[in-house]
Amino acid sequence: MLSKEPTRSYNSESLENWFQYIQIDWEALFDESALLEGRNLYLAGAIRGVELTKNAATIHYARSRKEVFYSILDWVDGSFGVR
Repeated sequence: MLSKEPTRSYNSESLENWFQYIQIDWEALFDESALLEGRNLYLAGAIRGVELTKNAATIHYARSRKEVFYSILDWVDGSFGVR
């Protein structure tokens, strides 16, 4: 079964900023359980959309058709914050 491609929303400035942000060892900023959960969502095809702004990334994901969630990663003072 083919899955629907995730939606993507960004402009050139936000994309360039995020390329710079991930040049650091960003995995060290998250605990192992958060990294594992993110990887599992990605591998399961649960990511439904990504929106990039200059200093924030919103990731939309679904655990089922009825359970749709989102997480926001903020870039603040050289590090990520999660909401």
